[in-house]
Parts: sequence; C-alpha cells; structure tokens
Amino acid sequence: MSVSEPPLFSRAKAELGAAKTEDALRLLEDAEREAPLDAAIQRLLCSVYDTVGDPVRAAAARVAAEALEANEPLRLYNLATGYFLHGQPQFAEKWYRVTLLLDPNLSTAHQNLAVILYNNGQYEAAARHRHIAYAQQWIFVEPTTAPVATVLVTCAADIGNVPIQYLLVADRFSCIKCIIDYARPEDLQKLPAHDVVFNAIGDPDCNAANDSRLQIVLQASGRPLLNAPDSVADTRRDRLPDRLRDVDHVLVPAVYRIESNRSGSADLAQALEQRGATYPLILRPAGSHGGRGVILANGPCDLEQWVSRGQTPDETAAIYATTFYDSRGVDGHYRKYRIIFVDKHPYPYHLAISKQWLVHYFSADMRSERWKIEEERRFLEDPAVTLGAKAWNAIVEIGQTIGLDYAGIDFSVCPDGSLLVFEANAAMLVHPEPEGSELTYKNRHIATIVNAFEAMVVERRQP
Repeated sequence: MSVSEPPLFSRAKAELGAAKTEDALRLLEDAEREAPLDAAIQRLLCSVYDTVGDPVRAAAARVAAEALEANEPLRLYNLATGYFLHGQPQFAEKWYRVTLLLDPNLSTAHQNLAVILYNNGQYEAAARHRHIAYAQQWIFVEPTTAPVATVLVTCAADIGNVPIQYLLVADRFSCIKCIIDYARPEDLQKLPAHDVVFNAIGDPDCNAANDSRLQIVLQASGRPLLNAPDSVADTRRDRLPDRLRDVDHVLVPAVYRIESNRSGSADLAQALEQRGATYPLILRPAGSHGGRGVILANGPCDLEQWVSRGQTPDETAAIYATTFYDSRGVDGHYRKYRIIFVDKHPYPYHLAISKQWLVHYFSADMRSERWKIEEERRFLEDPAVTLGAKAWNAIVEIGQTIGLDYAGIDFSVCPDGSLLVFEANAAMLVHPEPEGSELTYKNRHIATIVNAFEAMVVERRQP
C-alpha cells in the first residue's frame, strides 16, 4: 500500500516541473510546517535551496533528511545547537521542536528551547520546558580527555545563572552541572568526584530559593568554592549602594525594592513615596535580564501603564526602582562599559554606545558607525587611560570589595571622572564574536578573560 504525499508537497513538485522554483520553495516550506517529520520534503528542500543559492539552508535540510530517515534525534539536536551557538535562534527553535517530536524526553533540547522562548518573552512556555528537562534529569556530566580540572557547577533551574559555556572550555574542563532545585537532599551528598565547586547561581534574586540545597552541596563537597553565596547575595541591586559606599569616586544610584509587583499602581506609587523615591525612576522586575520589563517612569501615570501591561517574567517577583541619572555625553550618546572581574582582577569586555538611555550591546548597533568601533577598541586596549585615574582606581577597588571570584560591572563615567555604577554581579555574559564579524577585534581580549578564568580554577583546584 503506497503512502500518499502531502498535498502541498505534490503541488511543490508540480511547480518545480514547470520551472517555478520560487513558488515551489514557498509551497515546500508550507509543507514542511505541516509535516515536519517528512524526510522527502527535506530532500527536495535541500535541492531547491541549492538551486536558489542558499547553501547553508541546503546543508541543514540535508542533515535533517538523513536524521529523519535514520530516526536519529541527536543529529537534529546538533543541527539546532549549531544555529543556537551562532546566534540564529529562529532556526534553532525550529529544529529543537522537530528534535522533540522524535524524542520528547531529550532534556537538553528542552533546556535550550526554554532559553530561546524566555528570550522571546514566552515565559510560561519557557518554564514548562525547563520543568520537563530538569524533572527527568538534574545532573549533567560533560567529560573531556585529560582535563585541567573537573568542576562541579551548581545551577538554578530558572534564568539567572552565570553563562559558563564560554568560560569552562569544553576541551579543557570536565564539567558536572547540578540543577539543585530538582535534586533530593540525599542525592546532593553523593555527587561525582570533582576538584572545584563553581557556584553559577549568579543572580542574587534567584539565590535565596536554592540556599538550603546549595549549603548541602558545599558541606558535602569539601572542595574549594568559587563565588560564595553570601558574596553573591551582597550584589543584590538594593544592597549594592551600601556595599560600595566606602569606595572613592563612585556614584551608585539609590535603589528601592518593593516586594511584590502584584500591587496596583496606586499601592506601588504610595510605597515608593513612603521610601523617599523621586522621579524619574527605572522600574524592573527582580530577576529580569536583557532589559525585559524595564521602563523609565517619569511619574505615577507611567507606573499605572507599566502595572497594567503586566509584561514581566514573573508577576510575583519583587520590583526594583532605581533613581535615574542622565549620563549622556556631550555628543548626546549614552555609554555603558562592561568590565569582568576574574579572581578580583579587572579585564575590559565591551563598550556599548547608544542614543537610547537603556543601553545594551545587542541593540546599540555598534557596527553602524566606525567611530563607535574605534572608541571601543581604545577602551579594550587601555581601559585605565580611557576611563581616567579616578574611575579606573574605583574599578580596581570594587573588584576587591564585592569579593567575587567571577563577576562583572556595568557602568558609565561622569563628567568629573567618577564612576556611575549600573550593576555589579556574577550573572554577566562573556562570549567570543563569530569569525568574519567586524567585532572579532574583541576576541583577543575575551581570550584573556577566558585564560584568566582557567588559571584561577587550576590554581584553586584541590588534588
């Protein structure tokens, strides 16, 4: 008995027979969405992508066809992960979803899909995939041949971990990742052998929920610890002004923490007034990253709009209200520098320059104007000269004061040469730029950070 072809697939082949390649491609992509496990569709897509001059997608379709024919979900997973690591989340999401159609229990596919969904603002869907992943597997062992050290990495299930994939280089370290939220206390006392513990729960807003389990791990391990939980907790946004109060030439804006954003706008306005907060204020949910749910409120009307939207990762999270300082330079641009501390020593990572007050490197469009790239180059080559003596000396002292083995600081420089601190904590990303990018000049400096991290782990390891 023959299997009938999907109608769209049949129509696509007819269009190809009539030399209507673009129409065929459109129909094939529609057919793919209707029948994502059909290897024959992928085979024909491979041919058509080659014809229209898209060799990358042709190669992906070829891999997918072979994986589907052999029923090998791990090949699809590797395809998705390749897109994921090269900054193409839309294709990564597509292939992770196909992977999970073949193997619904592949926990790492659920993990990575959760990250993509979270970054797209699909918080509930992200939480569902995280739960599926970690309910079936909470410890992940990633060995390598002749590692310089074996590192036990304690992680939280939620967003807020230190992004370690580029710090613990796969061919240099054996890595044991432990998602402690899902482990039973008795399991945490018998973890695989390791040399060092790295506490990757870097966001102080997700640290407290895991504290009891984390303490069990640390007591059972007896190995050297990087990023002690108490030091992580002290970097919470509302605690940072007091933490850095004795560092000269540093301005840390006042931060007010309101315990739940379920409050109505009137209640929130009253709570801020009682705390002595004055507008304008930057509002953000605790645990929010990448600018999600963040607004600049100039008065109670903005509070009302923010609360009514409810577009935050967790409606039960606390709220931070931070006094806003207009840090624009004389050229009308905002600057956000990032320095990474490894073993309390500062290393320059990047400079983002934007016309917008909420500055992120991914939205600053650094490649749009050559002068931005040149200014970042100068900062990376000689941060002490670029920032000036006041700011650089303050940076050095902050590294010692916050006391973390790995952390970062985002800041700007005031007209008088002092430091305006935005945040300083461990949940800071370091990643290399793709080869061929205009930003590859950064990679030499990123390698310095990665090498310093390796040297610290090796020096701390306990034989």
